[in-house]
Amino acid sequence: MLTKENLLSVIKSPFIWGLIFIHLSYLILILTGTSSWYTPDSMEYIYSGYNLQENGVIYSGVLTQPIHDELYSLRPPLYGFIILLLFLTTQSMITILVVQNLVCILMWWYLAKLLLSFEFKPIIVHTAILISLLLFPSQLILANQVMADIWMEVFFFAAFYQFVRFCQNAEFQRILYANLFLALALLCKPTLLFFWIPSILFSFYLFIRSGNSRTILYALIVPAIVFIWSWRNETHTGHFHYSSITNQAMLEANVQSIYTAKYNVERGIFMHDSLKKEASKIASFKDKSAFIFKEGKRIIAANLPLYVFLFGQSNVNMFLTPGRWDMNMFFNVKPKDEVGLVLGVSKNGWKGVLSYFAQLNLSLYLLLGLVFIWNIFLLVSIGSFLLKKDNHAYIRLFVFVSIVYLCLATGLFSFARFKLMVFPLMVFTVPFFINRFRKNVI
Repeated sequence: MLTKENLLSVIKSPFIWGLIFIHLSYLILILTGTSSWYTPDSMEYIYSGYNLQENGVIYSGVLTQPIHDELYSLRPPLYGFIILLLFLTTQSMITILVVQNLVCILMWWYLAKLLLSFEFKPIIVHTAILISLLLFPSQLILANQVMADIWMEVFFFAAFYQFVRFCQNAEFQRILYANLFLALALLCKPTLLFFWIPSILFSFYLFIRSGNSRTILYALIVPAIVFIWSWRNETHTGHFHYSSITNQAMLEANVQSIYTAKYNVERGIFMHDSLKKEASKIASFKDKSAFIFKEGKRIIAANLPLYVFLFGQSNVNMFLTPGRWDMNMFFNVKPKDEVGLVLGVSKNGWKGVLSYFAQLNLSLYLLLGLVFIWNIFLLVSIGSFLLKKDNHAYIRLFVFVSIVYLCLATGLFSFARFKLMVFPLMVFTVPFFINRFRKNVI
């Protein structure tokens, strides 16, 4: 319960003021016009909110122009609704960014609160969170852009928070709350489309252990949302599916990536455009989607060893790369070379490192170096947490399944910002690692 004393302690906390200062620094860049809140995807979310208000339908495009079926399901509905709600309140896009920063600060405060319940020293918990936040620019950048990623992250962390509380106190209503937050996260982005599978499996395990059938009912919330939204999409497109972004991912992430790696960039773009042009000739959206899936599956099967290699490379990129693309977009930097660090190393070895840093502004050298080192540290921390056999088995399982699931879900389309979903979980492991290191080494 929030008392006056608790509220005063929060207000006086250097940790809270540190969070506010860090987020405010990035927000000021937006307010002064130094950086951009806009990305190529932003208008799709804005149109979703606008069309919901004006026409009562979620559609990620202009309804007065020729209709494209895929725009009915390209973006799930929740973020468009959030944009609509906040914009109607103040008629300002800045309100959306302010609220996003506030919910992020709240998320980090709850993460600290959760870690302190394991009796870690506050200085360790607060320092771990602040350093992790400073050294993951994509987190702060996306908090200040009109993108749904932050909301998915916050809701997914809320589900994790409820799950950990369940593990601590065996309160079964926490499983209900966790599934409700998972549903909200899914309604922001389709990344969690199949996360209900491990959720149901774990709920069935809990039912066997406890005899509480409510856990299975709770786990049905997310697949029910999947069914309802997929049915809604079928009514508009004639195709039962959750999001049309799977077509885009198949063409861009899989087909184009395979041909780019196998031949060159131009061949990858040509193959992507050729399949897209061929698909555009098919009138039925259902048949068009089936064609894209069939062709993509055929190309993957014909290049399976290369696909597996690219899959591994893509996920290494997600967890190790400093997030240069996000920083370039946010700070309006136009690099000479579009090849990132991990991809450059895989193609050209140490020459790729030199080529990567040669295109950077000198002020970014130190930052990116520290980010890369901290990314390695976080991976070591996660490994230590997952390998330590203690009484946190269920929590370890949640972290492990979440990371593996994210790798499988993003496939060849993994960038630094995609790990946003599991980033708070990664930071959660740091005090455990530090505590173990202090006991075993110091």
